[in-house]
Amino acid sequence: MSTCYHDACCVGNSKMRAHAVVHLGFPSQKQSKIVLEALQPETTAISTHRSRVSIKGRGKTLIIRFEAEDTSALRAAINSFLRWVFLMKTVLNSVDKCMQFMKNSSERLNTSLL
Repeated sequence: MSTCYHDACCVGNSKMRAHAVVHLGFPSQKQSKIVLEALQPETTAISTHRSRVSIKGRGKTLIIRFEAEDTSALRAAINSFLRWVFLMKTVLNSVDKCMQFMKNSSERLNTSLL
């Protein structure tokens, strides 16, 4: 099997396959790990006869590899995972803001009691 550097290539049994690799950066390694652990079960659940997804973390970066029989299946898999990642980043940012607000409120309360 040869290495291909384009969007569709012949693999093994001469069947055309589409593939993509997406690198996503996060503000912290902690956030990257949270998203990785949340998405990991989906890589086995969403694998079908038309597409496969693998994900790994490298520091603050997630690397998601998509492989599909055709570009329609590839697009569907990429869209699903990117929507989940966007949702998780939105939730994590909201949690961070709430935690910061609670910390600031607690500090103000402690200061006013002095």
